Amino acid sequence: MERQQKGHLITPFQPYLLERWNEGCHNATQLFREIRAQGFEGHQTIVLDTVRRFRNASGLLPKVRKSMTEPLSTDLIHQPPSLRTLTYWVLQRPENRTTEHEKLISRICEEQPQLGLAIGLAQSFASMFRQQKAGALENWLEQADQNHYRGWKNFGAGLKQNKKAVRAALTLSWSNGPTEGHINRLKYLKRLMYGRAKDDMLRQHVLWQWKWGFT
Repeated sequence: MERQQKGHLITPFQPYLLERWNEGCHNATQLFREIRAQGFEGHQTIVLDTVRRFRNASGLLPKVRKSMTEPLSTDLIHQPPSLRTLTYWVLQRPENRTTEHEKLISRICEEQPQLGLAIGLAQSFASMFRQQKAGALENWLEQADQNHYRGWKNFGAGLKQNKKAVRAALTLSWSNGPTEGHINRLKYLKRLMYGRAKDDMLRQHVLWQWKWGFT
C-alpha cells in the first residue's frame, strides 16, 4: 500500500517526463531536479523507476545518457490495471461500469477468445445470482464443464455437489451469511487464545470486546 501511494506522487508529472524524454533528456537526476522544482515531493528513486521503464521501452542501454530514439507513445505512462482491479470491473454491475472499462474488457475478449469465454462465464454467474435466475443454473453448469479453463470445471463440479444449497440461494431471499460471519469471528477469538477458551470465557470475551448482544 505504501509503495502504491508513493507511485501516485509521480502520476501528475509523468506526461512532462515523457515529453522531456522524447526531447532527448534521458538523465534521471536532471529530470528529478526539474519536476522537484515543479512541486514533486517524492524520492528520486521513483523517477529512476519511471526512467527505467522509458529506457526499456526505447531499448536504450543503461549508461547511455543521450541517444536518438523513436518517440514513446503516451500509452506508456498509463499503468495497466492490477488483476484484482480488472476482476472487480468484470464482476461489477454493467450499469456501474464506465465506457473505458467496457472497451478494455471487450478488447481482452477479442484478443484472447478463451479468456473471453471465461469472462463471459463470470459475468453470467454474477448476473444469475443477482437476479436469482434458478432456471439458468443447469445451462451455466454445462458451459462451465465445457470451458477451456480447469478452474471453471472444478468450480462447476463443486456447485453440482451442493446443488440443493445453490438452488436455495437462487430462489430464497434470506441468507446464512451473518451466521457464518459470527462463527468465523468466534473461531478467530478462539485461535487468539490458543484454542483454550471454554464457552463461558468465550462468551464473556465476545460480549466485552464487540458488544454483540446475543446470548
